[in-house]
Amino acid sequence: MISLVRPQWLLLALPWIAFWIWFARRQRRSSEWIWEHVHERFRERFTLYRRETLARRLAALLILGLLLVLAAAGPAVRGETEVRELASRVVLLLDGSASMLADDVPTGDGQETRFERGRKIAVDLSERLGGSRFALVVFSGVAALQLPMTADPATIEEALIAASFHTFYRSSGSSFTAALDSVLHFVEPGRGDLQAVLLSDGEQPFDEPFDEPLAALAEAGVPVHAVAIGSREGQPRLIFDFRDVVAKKEEKTVLREYTTRREDRHLRRIARASGGEFTSANGRAADQLAAAIERRIAGAETVSAEGWRDLSGVPLTLFLVGFLLEALLWGRRGQRPDSGFDIDRLGGGRPATAAGLALLVAVGLTTPACRDNSPLGRASRENERGIAADALESWPQARVHYDRSRAFGVRPEIPAYNLARSVTLQEDWSEAHELYQRALELAPRQAAGHYNDGHVLYRWGEAELDLESCELERTLELWNAALRRFAGAAALYSEESAGRSQARTNLRFVAQRITEVEEACAPPPPA
Repeated sequence: MISLVRPQWLLLALPWIAFWIWFARRQRRSSEWIWEHVHERFRERFTLYRRETLARRLAALLILGLLLVLAAAGPAVRGETEVRELASRVVLLLDGSASMLADDVPTGDGQETRFERGRKIAVDLSERLGGSRFALVVFSGVAALQLPMTADPATIEEALIAASFHTFYRSSGSSFTAALDSVLHFVEPGRGDLQAVLLSDGEQPFDEPFDEPLAALAEAGVPVHAVAIGSREGQPRLIFDFRDVVAKKEEKTVLREYTTRREDRHLRRIARASGGEFTSANGRAADQLAAAIERRIAGAETVSAEGWRDLSGVPLTLFLVGFLLEALLWGRRGQRPDSGFDIDRLGGGRPATAAGLALLVAVGLTTPACRDNSPLGRASRENERGIAADALESWPQARVHYDRSRAFGVRPEIPAYNLARSVTLQEDWSEAHELYQRALELAPRQAAGHYNDGHVLYRWGEAELDLESCELERTLELWNAALRRFAGAAALYSEESAGRSQARTNLRFVAQRITEVEEACAPPPPA
């Protein structure tokens, strides 16, 4: 079934229809004047149209404009990819911003904070989904991984009990971009077992768009189930001077008083766009979440992970075909193909024509089909943004873009390789080697991956080298691994390429370094 990804763009039809009505009336008035006051022998000098053809031409113009509007609305159809595994991995996203300290959540014998209620729901959910693996991320303006993916129930419960809200200096506002980006780190192309649960009051103090990570998660088939915590009536809160808080003064200076309320709109949007479910923090929230997650797991045998296949190119193609037919075929029967609509001559003039053309161009330029919105195109754009961030040495932002690109599952070895290269530039040899290994698992015959991993292993071994104590085991282990990588690169590069020559040069260099180090630490010969 065809759906509209951006139905709000249909509102563009209103100004277009209004312009068309005004245009058609002026055109018809001008033509009526010509038919009444000009002899038929001379009409061809003033108009291109006969009475019976004008209505058809105006109708065609209306349809062409509406086709552009339809393309802008993003018609799409669901696509399916087979899910291979039934085990579930769940990322718990717990809001740790200052507003979560509001104690407006009713309990049996009083009130509790939003943060405490979110923590309890997460604990209950982990108990109901025994056997699933959980990771915990606490976020505010930043996202912090509190627990890597694990299936140990005791460890999960301990991490949730120990979780705490973020202090003011860690940025107390809720950033859904940071939260959703943290989920992308767990995405593995080809697997459909990842889900996320967002526990938050939904209050976003800053107008921060989170469309890009949300789109990447939706494309990767990762549902984000959202739980709204707190009351809609809200609770007044005070913001104290941070210096007084640090000094532990009894009477603190109040900087601002505000009312924090639960807001559902962002949470509903996240759940709807990613294919998850939305619920409030009622007594059955954990049961509802467990049921939603289990439905995805149970359906993994026959139901595939869903994503949108863009069909915007269809109405755009029809528009272009109609436009070309209008331009090429309206010159027959002795008519002049360069004259255009009569409004350019009578009743309106060039300003009106320019206004209509400007509206058409504006709709065309804002049509999403004009840019490649396929998974390949979006993955490519995120990868290019990562490369641009690397050039500016914005390492965390580069990682975010590479993770987003990898989440689309299209040529994931490219952003995986670029992320490894990014970490190499930061001289984190251990993580860079691990990332190159992941990239080579996706593309075993990637010569550049073998070559760069050899470079990383050599530099890592150089960092571990200690000639004073002559403890060479770790260095020699890393350098021998570098030899194997350079040998693999030399075999994979083409015979005439500079890469093969450089790999062979590095092979000789590393072998010579191994010999030099072993000789330097060899015991002296007997006297």
